Amino acid sequence: LLHPDVQVDLGSIAKGYLVDRLLAWLGERGAADAFIDARGDMRITGRHTEFIAIQDPRGPGTLGPSIRMKNLAIATSGDYSQYAGDFSRSHLVGKTAFCSATVAAPTLSLADALATGAMVAPLSKTRSVFDGFPDCSALLVESSGKLIHLGGFDRHLEP
Repeated sequence: LLHPDVQVDLGSIAKGYLVDRLLAWLGERGAADAFIDARGDMRITGRHTEFIAIQDPRGPGTLGPSIRMKNLAIATSGDYSQYAGDFSRSHLVGKTAFCSATVAAPTLSLADALATGAMVAPLSKTRSVFDGFPDCSALLVESSGKLIHLGGFDRHLEP
């Protein structure tokens, strides 16, 4: 940690925690509906529904159908926004075969933690983790472009 090239950043998990706390604070003050977008990690509560797209981590477009958000948190972790030179030198230390992991969960803290964990764990471990979180689901994108759905992620996709 003392090396000048090493930096500890709690941004992803801290961001989810802050959004969850802010929504709780708003709810305590009577806000029944809220939507917070914290640089792409989002949480919505109340009666409103939002439709969002997932960026293709290796192309200019988006991946598949839109995600329907209602009383849901969505977090994505990927190697395509923060890297040095090429994707193999991303900010994710210990990255495995995935270039993107999008997680749907009841809270943004949980979605953030699971998305980051999915990026650095092998698929077998990630599958077993999601077995323990029945309210959570994921869309993983391999570097080859192959999409892997875990935990019933399809239920959030617009038909």
